[in-house]
Amino acid sequence: SFLNNLCENTYCVTVTDAASCTSVPECYDIEWNPCVLSVDTATSIPCYGDSSDVTLTNDLQYGAGPIPLNGGPRFLWTAYSLPSMQIVVQESTFWFAGIPATITLTGANSLPAGHYIFSCYDNTWEDSCDINYTITQPDPIVIHTSSDSTTTMYDNDGWIIIDSITGGVGG
Repeated sequence: SFLNNLCENTYCVTVTDAASCTSVPECYDIEWNPCVLSVDTATSIPCYGDSSDVTLTNDLQYGAGPIPLNGGPRFLWTAYSLPSMQIVVQESTFWFAGIPATITLTGANSLPAGHYIFSCYDNTWEDSCDINYTITQPDPIVIHTSSDSTTTMYDNDGWIIIDSITGGVGG
């Protein structure tokens, strides 16, 4: 069977066979989205603990919506940290025709490694789009050593041996 011409909503489908046995409902969210959000660039993190500059773009495939802005910003960009859904960055931006709807999270707003949901709320549509994204980083540099202290205060017989070094970026 085929269901079409559905409005934005949640639909659940069940099937009943000839013996009146019913399937477990399968539910689907049908949602129209006025935009398509993408991560254009995310700078690679060179060292463990550093952050990445992230550039997001909103496709704007349907243009401006019917809601007037009255001088306010068109977009509200939000970065949520997963799994807590804590807002880590939130910025409003204006938009001018002919200019791509982009934002770059840089400097104080650059993001450390982790899992994120990036969202862009468009005030002219009163709707938003989002994308999941993971920022990765190299493993921390760890020095594994063995050591022994001197036998007396005046003997220079202590030692440290570097057994191995792990993590970081090879090269």
